[in-house]
Amino acid sequence: MIKTIAISFLLAASAVQAGNYFPISAGNRWTYRSASGESFEIVISAAPIQNGEHFYHKITGYATQPLYVRAEGDRLYWLNEEQDREEILADFKPFSGGYYTTPISAPCGQDAQAQERPVEYEGGGGMVFEAREIRYRIYDCADTGVESELYIENIGLARRVVQTIAGPREFNLTSANVGPLTLNKMPGVQFRVSMPSFLVTRERPGEAAATDVTLDLLVDRMDPLKLKYTTSQRYDIAIKNERGETVYFWSATALFAQVASEESVVTKQYVVPLALTLPDGNYQLEAWLTTASAERQFSATTPLTILTEIAPASSEQHFRARAVRR
Repeated sequence: MIKTIAISFLLAASAVQAGNYFPISAGNRWTYRSASGESFEIVISAAPIQNGEHFYHKITGYATQPLYVRAEGDRLYWLNEEQDREEILADFKPFSGGYYTTPISAPCGQDAQAQERPVEYEGGGGMVFEAREIRYRIYDCADTGVESELYIENIGLARRVVQTIAGPREFNLTSANVGPLTLNKMPGVQFRVSMPSFLVTRERPGEAAATDVTLDLLVDRMDPLKLKYTTSQRYDIAIKNERGETVYFWSATALFAQVASEESVVTKQYVVPLALTLPDGNYQLEAWLTTASAERQFSATTPLTILTEIAPASSEQHFRARAVRR
């Protein structure tokens, strides 16, 4: 239960079901960083697959290998395609003395257990109480694997401690896109990207698929936000395909003056028209502000699907959710 938190966190509480410790939804994305500067991302794909009566989303970065997962009650299930069955990936309901096996560090084996007592977690947006802790034990590998995790209702994984040959290493959540919510480590600041629809259509193959991308920077605090830039460029947009390959950069065909500047911002919006000649398929669009920083301070993602409305009948199956036979 969230006791005290920034306004942006509270906005999410009404949009998702209480008790959801890891929201599984198309386009959700979380970024984590350690004190030494190492980082990793967890990303949920845009298009689900169907297996029987259930739909699964591909998740990368959560485990050592990509998995197809779904949420039900207090559990996350993953689809074991080799054995044609689903198994537990994470169980957030405390169960004294009980462990479950998880593939989170495969091929190393790990057991996990949700703890009964809540844990306090303090993030960039304020103090969060009653975070759910999961502890792990490693039984067939040394100096590797997950040691513990903290989860926040309606937000997801907030902290992960992993074992390394140099000792435990702690990764904390620095930014996230969870449904309509964008979180970053600056209290009172939101950055989000949106389109009129994630589905962009065209009439004939080879034509440009046109859409507008809107970038919003919202500052909800007393003092303006000061942004520094090294050129006249203010933002950029990249698109990745389902294999994680970057197939489009907005800035690739643009020119910018090499002039440094500074802006004081309360609210900022950019509307960027795109004409995409990419093949039909599912993509991930990321937009960010090109501030003078070693890392992206303000970035957000959204799923994107390009579809030719009048397409040969033989290609229709390619754009449906892929089915996995039992």
